[in-house]
Parts: sequence; structure tokens; C-alpha cells
Amino acid sequence: MRVLKSFIPAVALMAVVPAAFAQSYGGLSLAYVRNSATCPDGPAGYCSAKHLGGLAYVGAKLAESSQLDLGIGKLDAFEAGLMQLGSKSFNQDVVTSRLVSSVRVYTTTTDSGLMSANGLYGAGVAHMDLAEDLQMVARLGVSYVSTTLKKSRVVTTSQGAYTYTSLGSSTDNRWQPFVGVGLEYKLMNELILSSRLDMTRVSANSRNGMAALFSVGAQIVY
Repeated sequence: MRVLKSFIPAVALMAVVPAAFAQSYGGLSLAYVRNSATCPDGPAGYCSAKHLGGLAYVGAKLAESSQLDLGIGKLDAFEAGLMQLGSKSFNQDVVTSRLVSSVRVYTTTTDSGLMSANGLYGAGVAHMDLAEDLQMVARLGVSYVSTTLKKSRVVTTSQGAYTYTSLGSSTDNRWQPFVGVGLEYKLMNELILSSRLDMTRVSANSRNGMAALFSVGAQIVY
């Protein structure tokens, strides 16, 4: 929610296009996410990743007179977006036993949790023409990434007893670098198909890693 609130001013800024901008656009992309931030220490194989993520973004194209010629392309837009950076879940079972009135009672303690990451980014966008309707795109900027780690413990016994305990949650919010490359194909003046690779860093309880989003989607020009 904190990340979403931070995104609202950027949306408002892009939606009201000032004189320096020629047009606005907005897009959605479905992403496959590779997040290398590690789960809390545990046995091999106990951590499983969910790779589904996505992007929602808005941008503003600069007027021709305000674009920066880079030689091989032009810095011609600014963009802000929301990112879903995937999640990782983990479970660890520990089984113990003891004698109670000559009956052996088994106790299973399951520690589990979920680590999820979301963020927003702001970036300058450069385009390079490859063909009549095909362009290469590069993005460079910063991201604000929020990584949340939630833990819980369940204790069950062979006699049917059950106890659930929340071990709390922690959230790590950090500014991180953001880079991206991609391709855009203009299907028509108002509709562009896109493929993207975007990268930023994630951090949770000093467990640092890189998140890479491989996404495909479309954007509307208005």
C-alpha cells in the first residue's frame, strides 16, 4: 500500500501532459520473474519460487524540440510504473517425539513463510529505430522496492493437538537502481506491442538479490 501511494503523484504528473510533452501512453505487461533474493536459512529444496509478475506503467513522450539526441537514438520519454517482483514461500518440518504415560507422542513443528516484493520505478526512456515500425528501447532510472517477509509456526501432535503462532512480519523499503531494454512494434498509431527485460535489486533482512522481469504486453498511446 505504501508503494501504491508513492505511485499516485507520478500517475497524476504523467496524466496531465505539460507543454514539453507531445503525448502520453500507458501499458500493461505480464512478466516471468527471476528473483535471486534468498529465503531464510533452511534445508535444500525447502524454498519454492513463484515466478509470475507484471508491470503497469504510464509515460509521457517529449516534444521533438525537447528530445536529447544520443547519436544512436534519442532520449524522448519519461516513464513511471508499478512492478510485481514475484514471491518465494518456504516450509520446514521438524519432528520430535517423547514418552507420555508409556505412549510415544510425536510432535511436528512447521515453520513457514512468504517473501514477496513489489516496487515502483521512474526512468528516462530512449528509442532507437530498427525498422519502419520497430524500435529498440532502453530505460534507466531508480526504483523503490518494498520486500515483505511473513513467518508463522504450526505445531501438531499425534494426539491431535494443534497450535498456530504468527511469528510476525518485516518489510524492507529501499531505493534501488533500475535498468531495462526492450523492443516495441507499432501495430497502429494508438497501439504498440512490447517485449521487455527490466532489472532492479531487492533486499529482505540483509538478503540481497537481483530481480529480472521478462515481460510481454501492450501500450496505448493517447
